[in-house]
Amino acid sequence: MDVEDAGAEYHVTLEVPGLKKENVKIEATPTSLELSTEASTEEEEKGKNYMRRERTCSRFHRSLDLPEEIDTEKVDASMEDGVLTIVLPKKEPRETHKKTIEVR
Repeated sequence: MDVEDAGAEYHVTLEVPGLKKENVKIEATPTSLELSTEASTEEEEKGKNYMRRERTCSRFHRSLDLPEEIDTEKVDASMEDGVLTIVLPKKEPRETHKKTIEVR
């Protein structure tokens, strides 16, 4: 997983060869991103004197805490050639108020 701070947004890229985009689940909160996948396959081969059956199951889960709040309504994801790309736009910076504290 690569995470790039592109100024106004974060770009997350992840190589997921062999996975279908329908099996990828992405959940974004204002301060984190969670990715998970689950895939299973089953093969069966029969011949005159034999039978072979194979099953595989794979799962992946990754959670990423972000240093700045993101706008979850504008998160975008795409997948091409086994590479998942997620764009996480940052929220507008909040105005901070500075207060001087007198030491007693």
